[in-house]
This record gives sequence, structure tokens and C-alpha cells, in this order.
Amino acid sequence: MDSWRLLVEHSNGTALAVPALTDKQIRTRLETAKGAGYGLEHATRDQLNVIYQLCQRYRLDPLIHITLYRDRPFTTIDGRIELAKRHPEYRGFRTRPLNKDEKAAWDYRADDLVVECTISTKSWGEITSRGKVSALERQKNSPLGTNPQEMAEKRAIARTSRLAFGQSAYLDEDDLEPDARDDPEQQARLAQRYDEIFSEPDEEPAPTQAQPIVDKATAAARRRDEELAEIDRQRREEGLIS
Repeated sequence: MDSWRLLVEHSNGTALAVPALTDKQIRTRLETAKGAGYGLEHATRDQLNVIYQLCQRYRLDPLIHITLYRDRPFTTIDGRIELAKRHPEYRGFRTRPLNKDEKAAWDYRADDLVVECTISTKSWGEITSRGKVSALERQKNSPLGTNPQEMAEKRAIARTSRLAFGQSAYLDEDDLEPDARDDPEQQARLAQRYDEIFSEPDEEPAPTQAQPIVDKATAAARRRDEELAEIDRQRREEGLIS
């Protein structure tokens, strides 16, 4: 269990002013992140363009703060904490797994992996929430199955961050506007913008085909609806919604 952090605690006395990366720096990091072994290795040009825009908007590093999960932007634990550090109320966080008795007290299943996150704030005290990965999820051929501890911790940090600092302050996996996901013309514009940014001067941008974009947008919207339904189910289990 060397890779599992039984207790992780970081502190921060003041909010950090993180300088925005330049277009050139983001491009260089994206090129590296597209290499073998990195999270964007199989990203399409549309996805890379979305990552590029999110990195600009949130001043994130595509090498360590944001990646892809189920073909959508996914903020890493490092990215979540980087965003939290910028809030003037942030004073640190710690995470730990719930033990057997604690899971029973919260009515979790015995085989659920549950992580609790506590964020310390300057004025509001400590704010706590939990994230879990179920036994069924750990059987999946996905990060939920290969890195369940990290995924449970990430969910705990994300939920606690939203409670502490508000939804608007944080980048979620479904942060894209609906029209950006579902509008073929918008998808085409994103693809063209990627070509403008990443094509070499002597490269001819690839022609845009409308139907593949429509198909991808439709599939992405369907996946989003399914995942939102799963999130609601988990939140109902935890008593966060009725």
C-alpha cells in the first residue's frame, strides 16, 4: 500500500497568483502530453483544442492539471488543489479512507472504497465531504478499476471544494457549454481553431467533415447524460439530494 496515502495534508497561508501560460508554453506542453505514456496520447484534435481553451481559461498546465477521461476533460487531483490554493479562504486539506465502522455508520457498503476530504479555511473552519468508488466500479477497465484509491480521493476533493468555495470556482468534467458539445458548427470551428494553433506553417489543415462531428457530439451528449444520472444516484445514496 505504498502508493496509498493514508493521510495527505497540505497547507497554504495565502492565495497564490499563478501566472497564465503563454500560447507557446501551452502548445509545448500539449505536444509533450500527446506523447506515449501521457494522458492525451490518444486525444483527437477537437479534444486537444478544448484542453487548450480550458488551460487558458483556468491557468492550468496540461501536463499535470488536466487530462481526458471517457473522452472528456478531467481535472486531476493536482489540478483541483491548484485551483483551491487560489481562493483567499484556503488554508490546506487532508484526506483519509473511512474504516469499516465509519462506513457502517454512514450506511456505505462494506466493500465500498470511501475517502474523506477535509479542507481548512480562514473564516469558515473545516469543511468535510466524502467520495467513493464502489466494488462494481473497481471491476471496470477504467481508472476506477486501475486507480480506485486516487479516483475516490479525487471525488472527495472535488465535492469538498465545491462545498467550500462554490461550484463556479471549479472546473468539472462536464464544464463545456451544451452548445459546444452538441452544435456541429461549433465543433467545426473548434477543429479549425486547433488547426490554426497547432498546424505547422507548411501543413495543409485537414478538411472538416460534418457527419463524424455530429456523431461524436451525439455520443458525447449521451455519455454525459448517463454519467450525470450516475452522479445523481451516488448523491442520493449519500443523502446529498432527495
